[in-house]
Amino acid sequence: AIFPTGEIPGKLRKDESKLYDLIVFRFFSVFSSPAKIRKKKVECVLKNEKFIFKGSEVIERGWIDFYPYVKFENGALPNVKMGDKLNVIELKAEEKETSPPPRFNPASLVKELEKRNLGTKATRAEIVDTLYRRGYIEGNPIRVTELGFGVIEALKKYVPEIISENLTREFEKKIEEIRAGKKNKIEVIDEAKDQLIDIFTRFKEKEEEIGNVLSEIIERSRTIGTCPSCGGKLKIVKSKKTKKIFVGCSNYPECTTSYPLPQKKGVKISNKKCPICGLPLVSIPMKKGRILRCINPECESKRTSL
Repeated sequence: AIFPTGEIPGKLRKDESKLYDLIVFRFFSVFSSPAKIRKKKVECVLKNEKFIFKGSEVIERGWIDFYPYVKFENGALPNVKMGDKLNVIELKAEEKETSPPPRFNPASLVKELEKRNLGTKATRAEIVDTLYRRGYIEGNPIRVTELGFGVIEALKKYVPEIISENLTREFEKKIEEIRAGKKNKIEVIDEAKDQLIDIFTRFKEKEEEIGNVLSEIIERSRTIGTCPSCGGKLKIVKSKKTKKIFVGCSNYPECTTSYPLPQKKGVKISNKKCPICGLPLVSIPMKKGRILRCINPECESKRTSL
């Protein structure tokens, strides 16, 4: 658990100050009295059609006064009781379309893992970090990469148990039962060992097929176009010597065509071509968003924005 030490911090940056305030207010709210909220749900019938309306009001604010990051709006309903008749003031029909659920961000993904009983408090944030580091997800809101989709599809095809939520959830449940003294540790370990040996044995048998699928995806994700010199594939390559990324030809060393790339984290393939020279465009992260740039340093487009 994180808590303030009592030592007054010196000058903080804006983001540091926000984080410090969050920790302090949360700490204070933990020791406050519970909040009491009255909720009411009313069902009424109009020409055999059921209508439901809800309301709530804060009776005792308690910890809410010490934690400004949570907002409760009072929407108190009038006092009604079973059998009351209400006057219809207005009838109004509205036509709306449902919106898809928003994409996950790191925080909401951790909450979803908790909701599904996957991982523990100590491991859920690390799970999300691992997905980022391995290139399975990117951005905020989160987007699944081509590699991420490929890994899931390959495992689902060849060893579906390895991505089973039920298997993971069951292991986590038994670990909690061991902590609570409801399960014998040795028995749980032996049971898990038998299941995992079976899964990994089948994984080993399909290792070549899975590897071929993933190699193809990785190769495709690095290919950005056709070499203008020899017709080979232009790929994003990382130099073993300098550790810098650049665009090179797949027919190297026979073909030495290459183009420099900005040494920024997050340079992506755009699947678009330069309207001036026809070479591929890459997406480059900037402070105020992304821009598309031609890989050719001599291209006239360098003097304009694409």
